[in-house]
Amino acid sequence: MGVFVAVLQKRRAAIGSGEQIFRAALSCRTTEAVGDYLLVDLTTRREFARIARYPRWTESGLTLFGRLLHRTDSPVLSQSAARHLRVALQVGPRPTLVIEAEVLEVKCDSGWINASLLSPFGIGRQITVDVPRPLSVRQAILTALAAALEWGGALPPLPAALTEVPMRRRPDGEEYVLLSDVPALTRHCLHRHFGVSPEALHVDAALWLAFMHRLAPGLNQRRASANGA
Repeated sequence: MGVFVAVLQKRRAAIGSGEQIFRAALSCRTTEAVGDYLLVDLTTRREFARIARYPRWTESGLTLFGRLLHRTDSPVLSQSAARHLRVALQVGPRPTLVIEAEVLEVKCDSGWINASLLSPFGIGRQITVDVPRPLSVRQAILTALAAALEWGGALPPLPAALTEVPMRRRPDGEEYVLLSDVPALTRHCLHRHFGVSPEALHVDAALWLAFMHRLAPGLNQRRASANGA
């Protein structure tokens, strides 16, 4: 299953989604919990940006795109932002057969931008931000993402890899994972695919290891071998 991102713009209040000005794939060539992520142009196959040793399954796709966008120098994204931008994260078996998984709508005007973010990962936010000057497409998207994701003044540090989530032990010897140690996206996946209650505070070790095995088959066996099991 591929993951793609499309940027569309509308310079006037016209019917329709707008003109597509940028399309790329979010590419990772590993099934491990940590791997290099690339932003690759779908037409030229040019690599726009790369993040080394990214902790997979810890952040939403648009959050990852924002991190890659910080490292991108695409001339298309350097042009002046239109009045209305739409950033869509798409998933599907191929670039021509996709559904939208997350959407960021950005409305730009003199002195402000309005960001509206829709995501299945518990995020639904709309916010208006004052900006001191006209922005490029890249700057407008980054400003909107930073506001909607509450990044503050700087890009937040990468979360820890899921393999680094600590296993805790009860007095009776049973192991468990405290869900406050787990990223929000991962908690959403546990709720959606493993039936974990949104109110749960922890999951037992067996369920956590089954979840990790589904994400990366063989990961737990390699981990056990490394520990001498």
